Amino acid sequence: MEKIKKLARAGEIRLSRAINTDMNYVARGLAIFSSQHTIITIFAFLFAIITVRIFPKETIGLYKYIISFVAFVTLFQLNGTSIVLTRAITRKYDGTFKKLLHLNFFWNLIIAFILFLVSIYYTVFADPPNLMLALPLFISAILLPISETGDLIFSYANGKRLFKTTAQSQIIRSFLEYVVVLAVGLTTYSAYFMGAAYFITHCALTVIIFLYIKHRNPPTNTKTDPEAKNLTTHGSIISVLAGVANSLDNILVFNFVGAAGLAIYAFASAVPSAINGYFKHISTIVLPKYSNSKNSDFRDMMKKSFIIMAFILSISIAYFFAAPFIYKIFFPQFIDSVIYSQVIMFMFVFSPILPSTYIDSQSSVKARYVSNIPVSIFKIIATVLGAALWGIWGVIAARLLSKIVIFLSVTYIAYRLNINNVINNTQRPID
Repeated sequence: MEKIKKLARAGEIRLSRAINTDMNYVARGLAIFSSQHTIITIFAFLFAIITVRIFPKETIGLYKYIISFVAFVTLFQLNGTSIVLTRAITRKYDGTFKKLLHLNFFWNLIIAFILFLVSIYYTVFADPPNLMLALPLFISAILLPISETGDLIFSYANGKRLFKTTAQSQIIRSFLEYVVVLAVGLTTYSAYFMGAAYFITHCALTVIIFLYIKHRNPPTNTKTDPEAKNLTTHGSIISVLAGVANSLDNILVFNFVGAAGLAIYAFASAVPSAINGYFKHISTIVLPKYSNSKNSDFRDMMKKSFIIMAFILSISIAYFFAAPFIYKIFFPQFIDSVIYSQVIMFMFVFSPILPSTYIDSQSSVKARYVSNIPVSIFKIIATVLGAALWGIWGVIAARLLSKIVIFLSVTYIAYRLNINNVINNTQRPID
């Protein structure tokens, strides 16, 4: 028994070096976020099962388009704020929270104005006018500055390592959002009203959660991170291109294939994205630790990265054989999604989770630009060409190729950044 304990502890130490933290911390964090992700995935799964049995593909596709369109417009907000805030709170700069709240709110007023103009277009200038589509867009324009700014409370909580609070809050919010949207859908059978219900519910619940967490865990000082504004600006510029590259697929499929095609593509992506969500939480947990670290053992980091990749690959192979049965049992109306879903699952093998998180945690603006801008431009061009030439298959091929390019480039940049940090014993940009 003693020997087993020693071997287990040795394994913990080796993995700890890879991600620069202790395994007890990682285990607790992963347990919390994995539970959260599982519960939210179950909610989404049940919502999907109900909707495919009640609504036609066109209604589902239109609802997905409304949500995707608003999400696409919000990509032009200060998306770099989240990582910067978590990093600042971890480093005891609690005053940064208030500063970034103000900055984020006023910037979101500009985004809201863009959505307002789009709603006016559909009301007045579209041929024919589409008042129903203008309704959810107008509502989202009014509520967006509040809801998007309020979402920063989760970055604040993660910086204070209140992972359990974050998880519980997001579970409750997701559950109530699905319940309200489904209730409105069953009452009106309208994708437009479902979209409006989602935006209203999301904003109301975000405000409640914001006030609750801030009241229970107020900032303990007024110090502001001197690097916050600079990192927010550059991080947001980077995240705009990355966000466009990651969100363009739904809009392109809708325009080139139609609402029914988007529904097929959305259901093909749903299960693989849900599975991949478990691994994304590793970044959330590791980021606070990396933010306080100048050096990390890159070889061990990559060793663990390849272990993660091998694990995702094994899940992808299992899913390849299980997918036909999953869709036949739960989504018989979307059996056409199976082959797309099987291929999409394999692209997540090339997710540079640890190297990407390491780059985000450091203050090297140049490293973040080099690791994001070129590959984002490549992905946008590839996705547009793929959608125009080959529809859904073209989009999937572009996503897979981009994943491979991103993995190689991010890993190389993380390696160069790590070498500089080790040599100079400071957080300097790469040469």
